[in-house]
Amino acid sequence: MRVRASMLSQRILHPICRIACPKRTATCKSSASHVFSASASGDTYQQASAPQEKSDIQVAASETRVMSYNQEHYNKVLLTGVACEDPKAHTSRQGKTYVTLTIGQPYPKKAWVQRINLTFWESSAESVMRDVTKGSQMAVSGCLSEWNDRVSLHVEDFYLVETTTSPFTPDLVRNILEKSQRDADGEGNTNALPVTKSKAQCHNLYTKHNMSAKDVAQQRNIKETTVIGYLAEVAVAGLTVDWARLCKEAEIGPVGSVFMTADEIHAGIMEVVGDVGAVDTGTFKNATIGKIRGRVQGKSRVKFNIQEELKPGFIYAQIKVVLAMLLSGIGPKDWNAFLLPPDEPQPAPF
Repeated sequence: MRVRASMLSQRILHPICRIACPKRTATCKSSASHVFSASASGDTYQQASAPQEKSDIQVAASETRVMSYNQEHYNKVLLTGVACEDPKAHTSRQGKTYVTLTIGQPYPKKAWVQRINLTFWESSAESVMRDVTKGSQMAVSGCLSEWNDRVSLHVEDFYLVETTTSPFTPDLVRNILEKSQRDADGEGNTNALPVTKSKAQCHNLYTKHNMSAKDVAQQRNIKETTVIGYLAEVAVAGLTVDWARLCKEAEIGPVGSVFMTADEIHAGIMEVVGDVGAVDTGTFKNATIGKIRGRVQGKSRVKFNIQEELKPGFIYAQIKVVLAMLLSGIGPKDWNAFLLPPDEPQPAPF
């Protein structure tokens, strides 16, 4: 028996063979093996008979499945989930509008939600802004794309799923949204910046005992740049930090300063991430910060080289501080209002 399996609404992963099955239900119990083959008329689904005495798992484990190469299977992803947020529109450096969105799926036998980042461009961006809101049930197709060390699904097509046929009950949708919100707030998300014991101790010495970053580093037997980076990260996690004081510790100056300025570092960050909306906790990854360092060096080479000669590696801490300010809603207008060169009197806390 051969059945067409081209429509997205008909292609559901078979629980045994893990390929797109044209059956409308996800509870297919067939013990037969399933094979995709390429034909002149397009992709077809073929069900072949299987030995009667073998179980589903035994058949799947003992037989080697082979398929002809098909260009449609090159980096092709199909997903169904619940929109965890309202779509967010952004503008690229080239002036093009794109939309980001996260959908959630309940992870099998786990108490947490799997979150998948989606990116929409051109007509699909307009459609998702018009048709999708937080809680919408969606089926999407597209390809995986890596940009700025972040992997997301570049959506080529999407559908809204009829609630009458969806496995996502109202209670399940509500549960997905609640768990997704906790993840976004850093309560359950493993991608959030964690406040480890070491970071909390550095923060305590710096704030409650009013120790300098250098003194904290000596007491904790770690580098001064590590302490500054820790303070930036715990600030993103919600702990209180005096930004003016931290910027002074990191030797970040205002416009016209002989030190690295927040604006210069910010320009390097924007060259890498492209948009303020794309700055998130994932930007703190070493690989991304390394890219930002290279951009800052290219834009402010003389000042950068002088700083590196005096304090090697200090740029990493400076980048983390500026990233932390951006994630805390502090932008150029804000920091240029309180930043002063390190040799001038310290301003009031921000």
